[in-house]
Amino acid sequence: MQNNRCIPCPIGYTGSTCKGPCQYPKYGFMCQSKCDCNPQLCHHITGCPPPRLTCKAGRSGKYCEFPCRYPSYGQGCQEKCSCLQHLCNAETGCKYKVNV
Repeated sequence: MQNNRCIPCPIGYTGSTCKGPCQYPKYGFMCQSKCDCNPQLCHHITGCPPPRLTCKAGRSGKYCEFPCRYPSYGQGCQEKCSCLQHLCNAETGCKYKVNV
């Protein structure tokens, strides 16, 4: 409060002294915006990072935040592992290749 008038906190902050960051999933001006990404990606001032057009091999999700789900692996999670789950790498596939 300044001159008996309330002044808004800086973007991304809240509280009577404006020292507390917005709490997930809120962010931005007066903590009125809401993140649609996971807490590790949500920034209290800027929110979620922009979506990637393509994820690196082995990743999926709007923000590439998830590994491919077994048995899928590779670019776009389009390949299928033909080995047991603990031997399947989300990025590269089966750890041991078997020639058939």
